Amino acid sequence: MQSGRLLTSEEISQLHHQGCKAEDWNRVRVSTDFNASYVTETAFSGEIFLGCFGRKLILPGGVPVESGICKAHLHNCRIADNVYISHVSLYIANYSIGEGTIIENIGALYTEGESSFGNGTSVSVLDETGGRAVPIYEGLSAQTAYVTTMNAHRPVLIGAINKLAQEYARSVRSSMGSIGSSCSIRNTGTLRNLRIGDGCEIDGASVLEDGSLCSSPSVFQGDNNEPLLTAAYVGANVIAKHFIFAPGSVVKDGVQLERCFVGEAAELSKGFSAHDSLFFANCQMENGEACASFAGPYTVSMHKSTLLVGGMFSFCNFGSGTNQSNHFYKLGPMHSGVCERGCKTGSDAYILWPGSIGAFTFIKGRHTGNPDTTDFPFSYLMEVGGKSYLTPGASLRSVGSLRDELKWPQRDKRTSLKPADKLCFEVSNPFTAHGIDRGLERMEGFLKDSDATEYAFNGCILKKSALIKGRKLYQSALDIYKGAALIRRLEYVQEDALSDLMKTLTTGNGPVSDRWFDLSGLLVPENILGEWLFSIEKGQCPSIKALEESWEKLYRRYPDFAWQSVLQRLTKEFDKAPSAMKASDFLSLIDVWETALTAVYKHMLSDAELELSMMQRYGSDEKRPEHPFLKVLHKLLDEIPLKAAHSKTLLQSVNG
Repeated sequence: MQSGRLLTSEEISQLHHQGCKAEDWNRVRVSTDFNASYVTETAFSGEIFLGCFGRKLILPGGVPVESGICKAHLHNCRIADNVYISHVSLYIANYSIGEGTIIENIGALYTEGESSFGNGTSVSVLDETGGRAVPIYEGLSAQTAYVTTMNAHRPVLIGAINKLAQEYARSVRSSMGSIGSSCSIRNTGTLRNLRIGDGCEIDGASVLEDGSLCSSPSVFQGDNNEPLLTAAYVGANVIAKHFIFAPGSVVKDGVQLERCFVGEAAELSKGFSAHDSLFFANCQMENGEACASFAGPYTVSMHKSTLLVGGMFSFCNFGSGTNQSNHFYKLGPMHSGVCERGCKTGSDAYILWPGSIGAFTFIKGRHTGNPDTTDFPFSYLMEVGGKSYLTPGASLRSVGSLRDELKWPQRDKRTSLKPADKLCFEVSNPFTAHGIDRGLERMEGFLKDSDATEYAFNGCILKKSALIKGRKLYQSALDIYKGAALIRRLEYVQEDALSDLMKTLTTGNGPVSDRWFDLSGLLVPENILGEWLFSIEKGQCPSIKALEESWEKLYRRYPDFAWQSVLQRLTKEFDKAPSAMKASDFLSLIDVWETALTAVYKHMLSDAELELSMMQRYGSDEKRPEHPFLKVLHKLLDEIPLKAAHSKTLLQSVNG
């Protein structure tokens, strides 16, 4: 820490006069422009460096103060220029504090021994006994966490990822804590072993131990046209130990956490508590509790009586009283389950793990038969008379599914230039399409038994009438999926490059597997993912940073992978190679898409209007203005023939 100059005898005398003292003034170094007038009633011990002070800073409420130090004890600290430190009741020890930071009215801020500041902490998600532990670190993505969690059967892969994570943890290990520039730390209790990025704010926290608050450049620009910061915020009465808070995360209102990761723009508040859990981008957690939970992007739980335990979720929303069981009181809390993307629960919903719920399923009631419905996405799972009844495809025509698809991109609060989590928002995608394929295959098998009226399957009961209706809904969903994919592909074609249209449509990026994985938001074909994971096992990934950057590369290739998946599907349906396909083949897809999607949107419109009429029935006689989402739905309906006509024009411009 030795840098700067020694204090002059006049400066030492002035500091004494201003109520300061030092264990050894020769161990206090200062910058060239240091002015002793701005340091009062402060004790120094160990190695100290002080920058220059005196610049005006603004406290919350617009209160102006001059940078400097008052009423504090500093031990082994390096204080940059224009830091404001005031009223430290105990001490600040073993810290480097960046320029323009404000520290006011705190108890103790210190680093004890060597610390990696939460990096490398093992979080036992899903299996509380530790069988699927994820090492957390600054910059952890939902994708890396998913791969680590779901590949316990590949010890070489898990060992390689753990090694990279621990190498990063060792690289930040230090006996000196750090606080970046322009931070604000006010009205806090005990802060121990923290690594705090530029611009982060702590206001009113009770205890923070062994953790990191992170920041990154923002998409928003400052006055000088440089990126602003996206930084973590910690509010009143928070107790957190062994944690990582990502850029833009918010933890406040008495939250209690231990061994947790909180991702970008995730918000935990109103007394929520958790241990051994991961919360990724745009999660919102209030009032309830989580343990051993993998809360992928957009997981929402807002009710006091709701418990998330031993589960993996993403794009999920949980009703009041929702809970699960991960314990048979035999071998310990080792059981776990998965709710694939887009699931929702009604009040008091319950699932006995192990189990697995298909994408975009609505769950109501108590389900104790360890249900596995992954072959039937877009379903209703309902308890009737103590039994679990599954209605395939029921949510495909629900207005809620469309509303979700539209709202998720709009509600993305992340502002980092390089978000960690890679997210594909489409409801109709290769992952859900393959689930529908499996469902149709299952249905055909069941319906061969023409005498049965009900069928038992994986802890559920399916009625024959529900299967017949669900089959039609699934087939319609695939028609919409193929047509929507074609229209998106045609968007790549420029008006002045129509000669390349057929090349764009018939040239893929494959082959890719029929089976896809949803890596907690990122959709990847099985063969592509397998190749990348195998390269990690072979030691071809040099660092944890390279591992995280790999997801961005796969994310950028997703549109081509997705079209290749559709092209392979069409190859089977048309019974011809892509090179033999003609524009007329694709034209038929547009007509079917237009008819199917129009029917679905009209049903959604009726669904929405029915719900609104129920509100009006119990409200006043006063006419309500049209609901904003109805306007959106009407607009989408009007756009269907326009999109169809545009796509047909492009296809008809090509000979053949």
